[in-house]
Amino acid sequence: GPFRQFCAFNVELERSAELCWARLVDLAEGDAQGEEFAQVRDDEARHGRIFSIFHDALGEDDRLRPGVTPADLVDQVRDVGEWFLPNAVGWWAPLAACSGREARCGAGRGSRPATSAPSSETSSSKPDCPR
Repeated sequence: GPFRQFCAFNVELERSAELCWARLVDLAEGDAQGEEFAQVRDDEARHGRIFSIFHDALGEDDRLRPGVTPADLVDQVRDVGEWFLPNAVGWWAPLAACSGREARCGAGRGSRPATSAPSSETSSSKPDCPR
């Protein structure tokens, strides 16, 4: 189906991006930016793994293949990075009480927990939403 094809296409795009960043890591040998480039390269590899997981889990009709459950997908995605999971199952599920900001709490954006003090939009007893 269209989503499965989209995932296959993105596996290739993410691999291409990963290879580009890997080359930049090589070129930056001995430069402080090399570590930043390596982080981006690793992020691109994780993105590709996410698209691969969904591609492999879906049949031609964009439905889960026989024997694949939503729980299987959650486990596989969690292995790549819990921040790829939606609010209901991700590490930020407790942050859903963020004063009506739950739709912007970073679902699918690769966000990590904020380390700053809670913003004025949240009460002092609620953690700040990741950005």
